[in-house]
Amino acid sequence: MNRLLEICAIGERDQISRTFPKGRLVDDNEGGEKCAVGVVSGRVDVYAIAADGREVLVSSLAPSSIFGISNLFVDEDLRTVLQCREESTLLFIPKARLKERILSSPAAMEEYARLCNTKIQFLISRIEQLSLNTARSKLVEFLLGGERRSDMGKEELAAALGISRAALYREIAYLQRKGAIDSGLGVLDEKLLESERI
Repeated sequence: MNRLLEICAIGERDQISRTFPKGRLVDDNEGGEKCAVGVVSGRVDVYAIAADGREVLVSSLAPSSIFGISNLFVDEDLRTVLQCREESTLLFIPKARLKERILSSPAAMEEYARLCNTKIQFLISRIEQLSLNTARSKLVEFLLGGERRSDMGKEELAAALGISRAALYREIAYLQRKGAIDSGLGVLDEKLLESERI
């Protein structure tokens, strides 16, 4: 379970548990209430919708992750879409109840602030990565950042980097020919890879 939920003593009566199949879109409204969503099992991808309508993979939530807390103290909705990468069991915790518990506990407020700071650092890193000018720069920064998951496919990687699949394959082939990476996208020569930053 997520540490924030433990500190807030969120019990069974404060949450709804549901299991969703792979590929299912998840709405953070449950029973007519805005909810924070905790991942119990499975994996859930978070997509942002770009101005041109493209879906950009922002992050992937693993068990013990919680989504929907960054706007807990404002009424503005998050402009994101949640989709189950695999069968996932999720907890829906009404935001009003979670906010009430956080405000009544200094330890919960401290944990909430820590989580928000971690999310801010992650998002700044993602913005930097997505704002790079070239597909090669985006791929190089991603590979040097060590964020790659072994289950991430090429199509998902292209979405995560905000580039086309064709551009991704072209840059992978280029970096392999140079000897900077292997066929599994493992870094063979970090200095050579760093020299490809554009």
